[in-house]
Amino acid sequence: MQKKRAENPLIINRPEAMGAFRKGAELTIQTISWAIWFVFLRPLVLIFLWYIGIRALYNNMFYLKGYKTVVDHGLLFFSIIFGVYLIVRGWNLYNFIRFNKHERRKDILYVSDKELEDFFKLSSGSVRDIHGWDEITVSFQADHKVVFENVRNNGRASLTGEFYLSKKGALTWK
Repeated sequence: MQKKRAENPLIINRPEAMGAFRKGAELTIQTISWAIWFVFLRPLVLIFLWYIGIRALYNNMFYLKGYKTVVDHGLLFFSIIFGVYLIVRGWNLYNFIRFNKHERRKDILYVSDKELEDFFKLSSGSVRDIHGWDEITVSFQADHKVVFENVRNNGRASLTGEFYLSKKGALTWK
């Protein structure tokens, strides 16, 4: 005699029981529902929010006599706005005069792989290998070494170069 499996009629407990037709039907209904939300209900929500905003404006400005404060302090209000305008406009004029026809950007010089290898004292072909790495970690060691590591590689491939600190403590390369 075969044991009967306890059947749970809820599909949420057995998603594998849901057929392709039902999955498609639910996706279609969900898409139509979102379309109704964006086309019909969202504008209604926006109209309701506009109504609340206009009602709050009316209550504060007319019912609570807020317009009197605007009239009483209007000169101060507009003076502050005009002051901010003058500051921003003055800054724009300053930048225009200072940088109008002065091109301060420098061309980026191309550096070959060989020059990088010489600069960092790396072995030949190392820069080409580094270009193939997904993620590079650069660490500066106390013994004037710089280590380039490929952290995505399980073997943590690394290359070592050299750097030196100048007398002023700035980083310089030899």
